[in-house]
Amino acid sequence: PCIACNQACLDHIFQNKKASCLVNPSAVEEAKWEIKKSAQSKKIAVIGGGVAGLNAALVLLKKGHQVEVFEKSKSLGGQFRMAAIIPGKAEYQGTVTYLESEINRLGGIIHLQTVVETCEGLKPFHHVVISTGVKPRKLSIPGIDLPHVFPYDRYLLEKRKPKATTVIIGAGGIGVDTATYLLHYGTKLETDPHAFFKHWGIDPKERSGLAPKFKAEKSPLNITILQRSPGHMGKGLGKTTGWIHRMELKRSGVKFINNLSYERITPEGVVVRMANGQEKLIEGEEIVICAGQESQNELVSLCETAAIPHSVIGGARIAGELDAKRAIREAWELSLTL
Repeated sequence: PCIACNQACLDHIFQNKKASCLVNPSAVEEAKWEIKKSAQSKKIAVIGGGVAGLNAALVLLKKGHQVEVFEKSKSLGGQFRMAAIIPGKAEYQGTVTYLESEINRLGGIIHLQTVVETCEGLKPFHHVVISTGVKPRKLSIPGIDLPHVFPYDRYLLEKRKPKATTVIIGAGGIGVDTATYLLHYGTKLETDPHAFFKHWGIDPKERSGLAPKFKAEKSPLNITILQRSPGHMGKGLGKTTGWIHRMELKRSGVKFINNLSYERITPEGVVVRMANGQEKLIEGEEIVICAGQESQNELVSLCETAAIPHSVIGGARIAGELDAKRAIREAWELSLTL
């Protein structure tokens, strides 16, 4: 099902690239990505139930293999499960629901709340696909362990109620998503048409569809996004959707400060050093860390030591900026050639 992300369809078109689909790499290239039955059915373990692992499992099942998925949390989806919490991205959960139902339909076995820390239980498998994803990068800033400091995954999964003042460290896609979550917490923009129309200045009775003399309302929350580099906020966002997110944050009154270094976190907020050398306190009752990710790939060295055939895909292979398009494509490429 479409998640309305635009990343591999419209974003590609506006860059003179071949149109495709983030959640279905075979779109427009069906002949190249044709799934054929394997001559021999093998037993394959997929470690990690994010969208990379689930796509790998689905393609492998369609090829006739016996697949078991091992996920350490109580729910599938990984980063997509978090993305679905963000207002405007509820469709992301539909991808996870679809993949889970298809894996079950084709006879795949899913183990939830199952942590694979040793290779002992993996020896019966012919191959292991490591798709354990990423974890938030922990910054080395004095005060990072204070109780009002949260990594983005914990903050979103706990669905925390925003405080009056919040500082977000990191201005990439996750930082922008977190700010959007804060702005729309408790609203009904996704379920109430009238609330949606009011927020965006839409009037169906007007010939133009636009409410006359519309003026966006500032948020009562005091949100500040910090970025070390001198670049623009959310510069890595999608070509056809990024401007919408940046515009909404700006018109809602979200402040953006860049070209700085982090000195320390205090109970009052984040102390930064500006480019001119001046120290400045950015007040925040809560601090949310959205400053990159690290691969979770501890299982790789264990499989190498135990001489277990394995492959690594998605965030477990390269953390970088979260890239579901690359992760899903890698899952298909591996599964079709395995």
